[in-house]
Amino acid sequence: MIEQITLDDETYSEITQRAVGQIQELCAEWTDYNGHDPGITMLEMLAWLKEMQQFHLDQIGEAHERKYQKLLGIKPRGRIPAETEVRIENLKEQTYFLAGSRFFAEDVCFESVEAGCIGGVCVVELVSERAGKEKQVWRPGEGRRETGMRFWAFGERPKPGDRLRIGFDAPLAPGKEHRLFFRFYRETRIKRNPIKEGFIPLAEYRLSYHGRTGYREAHTLLDTTHQMLEDGFLSFSIEEEMEGDGCYWLDIELVRSDYDIPPVIESISASCLKVRQTRTYIAYYETEIAEGRALLPDTYLAHEGECELFIREEGGFYRYAGPVVKSREEAGESVSFPGDDSGRALCLILAYEAEYKDRVLLAVGSGMPYQKYPVRIRDLCGKSIAVLAETKSGSGHFVFWEACEDFDASTPMDRHFHFEEETGVISFGDCVHGLAPEGKIYLVHARATLGAAGNVTAGSICGAPKGIVVTNDRDASGGADAETLRQRRERFRMRLQERRRAVTCEDFEYLAKRTPGLLIENVRAVCGGRRTGGVWEETVSVVVKPYSKEERPVLGEARRKNIQNALEAARMIGTKVKVLSPVYIGVTIFVKVTVSIHVNAAKTEIERLLKEFFEKIEADFGSVIAYSSIYGIIDVLDWVSEIQSLSIDAQGNNIRRGRNGDILLPANGLAYLLECIVC
Repeated sequence: MIEQITLDDETYSEITQRAVGQIQELCAEWTDYNGHDPGITMLEMLAWLKEMQQFHLDQIGEAHERKYQKLLGIKPRGRIPAETEVRIENLKEQTYFLAGSRFFAEDVCFESVEAGCIGGVCVVELVSERAGKEKQVWRPGEGRRETGMRFWAFGERPKPGDRLRIGFDAPLAPGKEHRLFFRFYRETRIKRNPIKEGFIPLAEYRLSYHGRTGYREAHTLLDTTHQMLEDGFLSFSIEEEMEGDGCYWLDIELVRSDYDIPPVIESISASCLKVRQTRTYIAYYETEIAEGRALLPDTYLAHEGECELFIREEGGFYRYAGPVVKSREEAGESVSFPGDDSGRALCLILAYEAEYKDRVLLAVGSGMPYQKYPVRIRDLCGKSIAVLAETKSGSGHFVFWEACEDFDASTPMDRHFHFEEETGVISFGDCVHGLAPEGKIYLVHARATLGAAGNVTAGSICGAPKGIVVTNDRDASGGADAETLRQRRERFRMRLQERRRAVTCEDFEYLAKRTPGLLIENVRAVCGGRRTGGVWEETVSVVVKPYSKEERPVLGEARRKNIQNALEAARMIGTKVKVLSPVYIGVTIFVKVTVSIHVNAAKTEIERLLKEFFEKIEADFGSVIAYSSIYGIIDVLDWVSEIQSLSIDAQGNNIRRGRNGDILLPANGLAYLLECIVC
């Protein structure tokens, strides 16, 4: 952050004295420095002006700081809604839920994020089959419960060919989208880096099911679990009717596996919906009208609220003033507009809650600068606001206006508006920076959230449409209030400390550890290079030890590619990057001692102490296995009378030995205790 400095640090007297002190050098003939001299009077007036300028330059308020933050690329963050999943427990048949379907935790509203069919079936059995015919089976302990387990999806060491079989108590309907929600058990001392766009999955699998004509491939539509790395939905469809003998199976077979941590299923459900803590009061939907009829979008507000129509013409949208009639057809619910003769045209369906009808018409613009209008809906998200306004008063044609952070870059013809979350006021430009609206102004999209207050605890969401029983198995999380000026300042300070470019070896190590989607235990970067054809080529070798339950994990191809891609985006031009697995070097220790206790007990204790020593250094690249350290571990034992001999041996490339018997590992080497011989 730019250090705050005080500009108002020179008084009027100091400014005057400094100016008078320069007169002799500039004009030796000027000898009268008293106040009656016109020149001195002018100097005193200018000193007074300078003092005032200093004072005003030093008055930096919130408005100034917002502008400075904008110049530095820091945009204000508005309220963020909390998210979770709800599990529906009593659906006897598959039910279609509209996007925006509402569930409640007392008076806190949650809306489903997407539309989809769920329910009607229940997971009653899981089978994990290994390629070697090993099986692990899970069945619910009581009733039809699908939560509260820890089940290895593909075993403890997943390999291509391993299968997870999911058994349902009823067949899935063909031609429809089906969803399974997975929650995975995690027990790692290292947190997985957040998955970002461009992440290469660590595994690949295919879905199949048993149909009338045998096993058929199912079509994967969406997988937010990223191949079972994190909690999420697996969405798929089938083409044929399923067949089974009391259980109907969906198979997930591994085609490629590079898991760092094998997936362990904690819960699985075929009747979950992702919900977000929002309430949509007004929304618009773009569609096409043909012969006075248009299909309604699959949203709760469009089906349950009131609707209006705006039909697109060359000059913009005009508002259809006739009645709007909803009807049910084979293709879905539609709206018809009797008397409309527009033929086939694009249109906007504006839907809103009936009690908020008077909020849709925001105001009637006067065409004057600095217009401001309160929205009269509490807790609105700034990013959800959309405005449709007349091109000019009485024209009957409406166009969209664009939201902006401020009007600094707006021209006199830009249709821009600004919404302030804190006050709930929409403001327009001053006709120099931003056009001023003239005519009717419609609020066509408005969604509210409580921010941090929406982070309700597990089991709080129980309000649902009539006859439906729901619950949330985990806390709603991610909700946040609008960012304050101080929080934005702190965010910028943290951003300045982030490393985004890889220049030094420390930069490469830092960025490799934060590769999206991976668990990284340790990294070592080594710089080197060679001259080829008179040109020096710089090469950085990045050795990565991935986190794994295995004793000596090797970096798989998918993980290596993810690290390589992350570093390629950050490296300097002319620098080559190589991502390598560590070299594990087994160390053999031979020790002959004289002891005062039983020989077997002595061997066991010495082996235990040496294993602890190597466990402490197992993640340190290029460690020195000091002869004195090994000797000291054994020599301090009370029951060791004498160490007759001690030798340390290690096999591998680039291993060096010190003068006193130390083992010097290469920069990419990791040591482990291969054998300990005590006699």
